[in-house]
Amino acid sequence: MNKITWKIFGWLSFLIISVFLTYNKAFAQGVQFDPEGKIKKATKLTDKSPVDVTIVTIQWVLGFLGLIGVVFIIYGGFTWMTAAGNEERVKKAKDIIKVAVIGLMVILLSWAFVLFIIDRTQTFI
Repeated sequence: MNKITWKIFGWLSFLIISVFLTYNKAFAQGVQFDPEGKIKKATKLTDKSPVDVTIVTIQWVLGFLGLIGVVFIIYGGFTWMTAAGNEERVKKAKDIIKVAVIGLMVILLSWAFVLFIIDRTQTFI
């Protein structure tokens, strides 16, 4: 990977981690405890259970990763279209598209796996 790809990967990783940490802190502020130490309910931001918040968070992250995969496919297509017959750039563009499509397949399979686990565990919760 070249320097630009590593910089993009680093900034995207920083963005994902910072959004995830901010998201959890925001939900933690709305929790109140009764005198026995049990959680009453989330008052400020949501009335959803922690399971629902976790499900929404996982689906949001997988959706964002899918968006990143589509952006890489577009980048690979742009690289291919601007290759101007240069075989090295065409090969690089094909590799980018191939890796992005494999990444999208992994994301879709993980989304299906998460939905399957959620469906199976809803009866126990």
